[in-house]
Amino acid sequence: MLPVDVQYRVYLLRQFFRLCIVPPIGLFAILSFADVTGALGRILTGALLLASIPAAFFGLGYCSHFANERRARSLGAVLAPEFYGGTAGNADIFLRALRGGGGSGTGRAYIGNNWLDLFRRTGSTTCNMRVLGADKILTMDDAVIKAVLATSFQHFEKGSSLRMRMESFLGNGIFNRDGDVWKMHRAMTRPFFAKERISDFNVFDEHSKKALDLLESTTRTGPRKGAIDAQDLYARFTLDTASEFLFGHDLNTLAMPLPIAGEAKLGPQGSSPPDTAADSHSRSFLAFVQAFESAQLNASRRARLGDLFTLVEAFHDESAEHVKVIRSFLDPLVERAVGQNAERKRAGIVPGPGDETTLLDYMAQNTSDKRVIRDELLNILLASRDTTAALLTFTTYLCAMHPEAFQKMRDEAMQVCGPTGQPSYEVIRQLKYMRAVLNETLRLYPPVPFNGRATLPGQGIVIPPSPHSVPQQPLYIPPDTNVTFAPFLMHRRKDLWGDDAESFVPERWIDPERLARFTANPMIWVPFNAGPRICLGQQFAYNEASVFLVRLLQRFSAVELAPDCQPKGSTPPEIWKHDTAHGYLPTVEQCWPASALTLFAKGGLWVRFTPAE
Repeated sequence: MLPVDVQYRVYLLRQFFRLCIVPPIGLFAILSFADVTGALGRILTGALLLASIPAAFFGLGYCSHFANERRARSLGAVLAPEFYGGTAGNADIFLRALRGGGGSGTGRAYIGNNWLDLFRRTGSTTCNMRVLGADKILTMDDAVIKAVLATSFQHFEKGSSLRMRMESFLGNGIFNRDGDVWKMHRAMTRPFFAKERISDFNVFDEHSKKALDLLESTTRTGPRKGAIDAQDLYARFTLDTASEFLFGHDLNTLAMPLPIAGEAKLGPQGSSPPDTAADSHSRSFLAFVQAFESAQLNASRRARLGDLFTLVEAFHDESAEHVKVIRSFLDPLVERAVGQNAERKRAGIVPGPGDETTLLDYMAQNTSDKRVIRDELLNILLASRDTTAALLTFTTYLCAMHPEAFQKMRDEAMQVCGPTGQPSYEVIRQLKYMRAVLNETLRLYPPVPFNGRATLPGQGIVIPPSPHSVPQQPLYIPPDTNVTFAPFLMHRRKDLWGDDAESFVPERWIDPERLARFTANPMIWVPFNAGPRICLGQQFAYNEASVFLVRLLQRFSAVELAPDCQPKGSTPPEIWKHDTAHGYLPTVEQCWPASALTLFAKGGLWVRFTPAE
């Protein structure tokens, strides 16, 4: 396989050749048969050659569209309604994506609101945002999402376009592959998320204690009345837990400098810790976090731009420097695992099946390709750090906004565990209200708010509508078409969840009448994906978050937001309060939800906890 940077350049050259070289050459060949002479003729020829590039770009796209329309009619289906913007080819959408104003919440608009505008203007739950002649399907439709993830899984893949956008970042890892390579990654990873492994709560408990000791110390003696960036704390907790659980090596990031209340600056996603770390390991970690989050933001930007990102990054891969820093942080882990495996082989020690203690050990025993190991390591860290950190962050946020829910959850934990009881698998199963709070958080703030697939080349698909689909006709998605779906928006649809869809109501997961909406159609809630690619770490995340919350509830009796400590530029824009056209929740939001590959609170989530007496 070619190196990633070479693959990237080859991809760029192919796109450039297809869009900018083939049309003029073709037209020149045609004009060579015409009698075009004189200065005027040469000027006309030059103008036509230049015009051939956008003409081919749009022309081929629209010819393909008309062919797809005929195919849809022949199958008794329709194409997704198209959105027509304010400029030819929806160029204004491309420019807005270039500035960061897509649906991700990294511009000034509330996350997902630009998408809602498209759905409303097309009167649909699935639409085609054709940008410069290229199809881009957007959906918040339960039937389409069900087909993509489960019932028609075999007709979809990550697709070459999405893979190339992620190649320099995620490489050959599980989240950037299809087919046999993806199956190999999944088979390799699955045993390490088996029930008997993830039911051993010692690692969760150990790192929970470290995180909460740090939280208590900051609460009692820290600046600004003990305010702390909970998002940063949770990201360190989940990273340390995952690194020890899966790789046998505690990165010990909880021992490194935290962002300081009142001094922290806005980072790529959250708040930035001080850059005064004395030891090299701390400096390396802080650089890793900056690069890790920046690479995700660039991947998100590429997703908004589609294949047109190749024009924006034609002369410079904007992920390259970030990836270089990420590799320098992860490579010692890989070198250590490969080295230990080599030493075992030299000593004649041959582990049998199942003898591997960690996922990293298993990978090192099955391949000596350090790039493959590093790519998988990065993919697993992305899933285990960011998704569970997002769940804990927005659970804390909702508990600060709804103190009665925090108190009810604490009462339950005290009743089941007492003030010092050890959380175990059996204990966690009894915490019904806590599970309801976690489920409701995952509904309103899913860690992966937007995701994508593509139909297979040469294979279009017809998707029947659900009772809630608009329009109520079978939908035809053409071959090799990118489909981006939005759990974030589907989870808030009133026709699926009821009039209180935007409200935080944990009881909807306990009350049988409310729960009936979900049990009748489980695909309206997909925070962990669904179907063959459902998240292997789903129960791991529940267990980790539950153990942490039990320990937190045993030591703290209340939590409140600390907006005075949010870095400049991270408080919700004033315009959200008056934007009633996009629903109730954005008007009362007290943090800034945004998305790269995963959901995060812009500038972090600054809060103050009250220690239990």
